[in-house]
Parts: sequence; structure tokens; C-alpha cells
Amino acid sequence: MLGLVSLGACTDDPAPVVAPSPSPPATTVSVAPSPSTPAALPPVEGGRTIARREDMTGPWKATVGAKKDSGALDVVVTCAGGGFVTVGYGPATFETPCDGTTVNSTRDEAIGPGTVTVAVTPDGDQPWSLLVTRGG
Repeated sequence: MLGLVSLGACTDDPAPVVAPSPSPPATTVSVAPSPSTPAALPPVEGGRTIARREDMTGPWKATVGAKKDSGALDVVVTCAGGGFVTVGYGPATFETPCDGTTVNSTRDEAIGPGTVTVAVTPDGDQPWSLLVTRGG
């Protein structure tokens, strides 16, 4: 027995529809925002507070203390909101990051007696806090 098979193609058939492959889920990267409030200043453990500024913004400069002040000078600063602040006192300066958690301090035992000029210069509008003690 002989069979006849007809093979043929119709050219008017539309092209096959291919379903789009699903796109991978979007990757979300989250960056924790910087805290908006500086870490709390530590309690004074000795010496006399000659300057205390909390939750300030913008630059600040003042001559603090009294002519009779002597002993070590302690400068403590913290800030939030990103960037950094520069703190200057007498002949020295230091920077601290404004991450809301870092409390940066320096102790200067060689500074002479009397008043001292202290300056805080942020690189933006971030809030900062400062504590300056003498004689502890």
C-alpha cells in the first residue's frame, strides 16, 4: 500500500508569537539616611565647662573661658547630616565626620592659661554640638 503524504507550507501564515521573557526583579539599593541629630555630648568628667553649644547649624566662633583659666583644654564635637565639620581652637584644628554617631574629642595639655578662641565650621547646614572644658 502506498500512501501519499502532502507536505506544504502556507506563506500567508503570520510569524509565530514569542512571549517576552520575564525581566528580572528590580534591585533596590537602600542607603541609610544620616541621622538628623548629633549624638549626645558626653557628661563632663572634670574641669569646668567654658562652652557648650547643642544642635547648632552654620559656622560659630567665640573666645571662651577666663584669664585665670589653666590646665588641659578638652574639646568635644559631634554632628549629623553627612559631610564634616572643622573645629579650631588656639593653634590647632581637627575634622570630624557628620554621621550622627561619631563623637570626636581632643585634649590639649600644652595650651597656655587664659581664654581660647574656638571655631566650628561645617561644610554645609548640618547640625552640630560642641563641649569645651578646661582644667580637668
